[in-house]
Amino acid sequence: MSLETIYYIGQTIAVLALIVSLFFVGIQIRQNTEQSKAAAADAAHRSFLDWYYNQSPDTAMNFVKAHKAYDSFTAEERFLFFANGMPLLINLQEAHAKWMDGSLAIDRWRYWDHLAQGISISPPILTMWEERRFTFSDVFQAYFDEKIKNQEAFPDTAASWVAQAMTGVRVEPNTPPNKESDA
Repeated sequence: MSLETIYYIGQTIAVLALIVSLFFVGIQIRQNTEQSKAAAADAAHRSFLDWYYNQSPDTAMNFVKAHKAYDSFTAEERFLFFANGMPLLINLQEAHAKWMDGSLAIDRWRYWDHLAQGISISPPILTMWEERRFTFSDVFQAYFDEKIKNQEAFPDTAASWVAQAMTGVRVEPNTPPNKESDA
């Protein structure tokens, strides 16, 4: 075998090795991207859970009172309600963004979407939304506004059960919590 033939065989092997290595780099990039998206989605969920589990009796009482008498809130009570309610909407917006970019699994998105359904029937949350909606992305505003607009189509949700427990009034998807229900 001539030196030239050995050279061409070596070049061919080098090109094949380069193609194979690029193929494996592509696979690793895809895996890393999927892992990064999953980690980001988990971070949004953990953020909500951190918020949820760090509520105090004072903030719980504030939410209960908000569903009974939000209009009579003092400035301090409104501040406490907004300070604890806004993270709920912010986390929901983060989950929506993750859903829109494809990094949130369908089962996780269902949880968030049902949460949005539940809170869209809450008058104090709606008041907060109207006063602070400008702080959210246009895409999320359209999504949440659609939830509010279609309240009557929503099933009874865990959030409405919580509202019932807090107010003593059964909250139907199309009945404001400050009205007596026929149920």
